[in-house]
Amino acid sequence: MSRKGDLERHIRESYKLIGEFEDTLRLSDNPKEQARARRAIEEQWKLIKGYLTEYVTLCERLGLATPEDIAEVAVIADMPLLSAPPAQEPIESVRALPVVASRGSFTNAHALLIGVGGYSHPRFSSLPATVRDAQKIAIILTDPTRCGYPLANVQVLTGDQATVANIRTALTTLAESTNPESTVFVYFSGHGGRALENSVWRAYLCPREADPDDLAHTAIPGDEFSTLLAAIPARKLLVMLDACHAAGSAELKAADGTVVWKAGLPDDYYEALTQGSGRVVIASSKEDQFSYVHPQGDLSLFTHHLLQALSGKAAMRGDGLIRVLDVFHYVNEAVQTDEPKQTPILKVKDLDLNFPIALDRGAKGIRPTPAMADVVAIREQIVHDSIAGAKALSEYLTAQPEWATKRNDVDLKRAELERIQHDLDLFGPNPSDQAAKNRTIYFLLRVCLELERPEQ
Repeated sequence: MSRKGDLERHIRESYKLIGEFEDTLRLSDNPKEQARARRAIEEQWKLIKGYLTEYVTLCERLGLATPEDIAEVAVIADMPLLSAPPAQEPIESVRALPVVASRGSFTNAHALLIGVGGYSHPRFSSLPATVRDAQKIAIILTDPTRCGYPLANVQVLTGDQATVANIRTALTTLAESTNPESTVFVYFSGHGGRALENSVWRAYLCPREADPDDLAHTAIPGDEFSTLLAAIPARKLLVMLDACHAAGSAELKAADGTVVWKAGLPDDYYEALTQGSGRVVIASSKEDQFSYVHPQGDLSLFTHHLLQALSGKAAMRGDGLIRVLDVFHYVNEAVQTDEPKQTPILKVKDLDLNFPIALDRGAKGIRPTPAMADVVAIREQIVHDSIAGAKALSEYLTAQPEWATKRNDVDLKRAELERIQHDLDLFGPNPSDQAAKNRTIYFLLRVCLELERPEQ
């Protein structure tokens, strides 16, 4: 057999083994088996990348054709073959189309998803929806036709596995297995709040064995959680916390009636988590609010809308990617529409930090029709020059009588952008104006999305 044939055989064998180890991850509840499977998958991908490095050079030097299945593995490994036949251009070109993500290219994405569920201590009520929250997010993240996270890079801790020790280990593993170019998504759904210790309120996330009388040894203090996150080198890190559930107790009291526990995490807790480069924190509700369960009762309201966002509802930019601030704006509006007493919050040091957090429908997104070429061009203009883009969108809507009301809204948003830009030019950057600008751009992009996909 030729060297080319040998390499193809090795690539196929390793890829088959990866599938078998991914089945182990999917079916096994044994943490040791899961850890062995993850290591084995990582080793096989390293082998595949080594084979592909030689394979690409060989094929290009000899001008050899590439089998379709090998080209597919190369794309998944984020090593697309230069010798692969170029994609055929569509007959009808769509002008101003942005460069989109490659299918399967989100290979450097990692997630830790925690849904505590039942609690050992009777004073902390069980939250069965939190287990389903974490499981459903894992399903959509690892779906190659949705978010495109490699199965081996997503760890789920629920029920008996959602312990202090396992959470610490999992966060340490993230720090060791990621690099500055990685995307990391950490999600926690369970009890969280503040405990009175020596006359000082201290914030905690509460894993399964949390004991309200000994949280220092049975829960995760805020400063420790912040330190564990700071050790993760990724410059694209999203932390989502759904930690003030309406099914829990708002307060716990000592025998003398003193309040020793308050549900909900304070603002400075979230601020501390954003320290470092590329950190975004999204919480399901404000400190003094509850996080409610969706009316169907199977998921939290926050997670229900997060799943919708990750399914493509928050994909606003037509580049095959779902971006973190667009996810927040979508979830924030949707949650408040369903439950006005719950307001998700965003904490980020740089409000221009809108990095991709997932693929949009496997990086395929929704292909615009040639008739939507003008909308695609306007959307790109909004991204790069929001005021000019708002003007172009208004002019486009002028020719659409059925969109007259929306055009009025766009004109108001354009005036708001002009005011914000004037203040920014005059007084310099400030978080309030930047946040308002981001919300306005999101609105304009959503109008473009409605024009492209009227069914949504």
